[in-house]
Amino acid sequence: MVCKKRALWKRFKNSRSDTDYAAHRAYSNRPSVEIKTAKRTYELRVANSKDLKILYKYIRNSLTGPVRNPQLRNENGVIVTDDEIIANLFAETFAQSYTRETLTNTTPLLSTPKVNFAFSDIAFPEELIKIKLSKLKPTTSPGPDGITPTVLTKCAETVCIPLKILMTQSFQNSQLLEDWRLAIIKPIFKKGDKFQAVNYRPISLTAVIAKIMESIISDEIRKFLLANNVLPTE
Repeated sequence: MVCKKRALWKRFKNSRSDTDYAAHRAYSNRPSVEIKTAKRTYELRVANSKDLKILYKYIRNSLTGPVRNPQLRNENGVIVTDDEIIANLFAETFAQSYTRETLTNTTPLLSTPKVNFAFSDIAFPEELIKIKLSKLKPTTSPGPDGITPTVLTKCAETVCIPLKILMTQSFQNSQLLEDWRLAIIKPIFKKGDKFQAVNYRPISLTAVIAKIMESIISDEIRKFLLANNVLPTE
């Protein structure tokens, strides 16, 4: 629909015809009309639903909305707008949510047969990288390197070879690139008072390429564990 709208506009720019302009204007109104119709249909479905959770979720989302640039209260109850102070308040709150666990020697030993397997056996084939890149969701947020999934998907044929080299060298040398070790911590509002940091949860936005490498390693380890009956199939 958007492509056709652009095509009609391009046709009008070339012809400067009143007919082409009228066709463009008539078609331009269609998306907004269809969006309004779809929204009304969805709202009617929510209103007629017997599942109250769906209704409450719709009301909650309508009332709260996304928090794009959160402002917080400090320990004195004063609302702060300075980005650095807000970041520190979030950092302190999120740090308190995680505790270090002391490992014990109570983990039971698994009676599995010995097999010849080493992490050095994991490879990063070009075709597999290409498949992983093709399955990336365009809505996935990029990490600190700023490389978006859309760029990687469209350039999969070209970048799969250098990515294979990078991943292989990184894995064999047990060294991760600096950008792959960084993450953007983004606060996501849960519910309650939007000015309280405790009402947010953190998500980490890491480099998409690092996630691809992690996915390949995870798949290989899982296959090994399942093949040797270390993990249940269900």
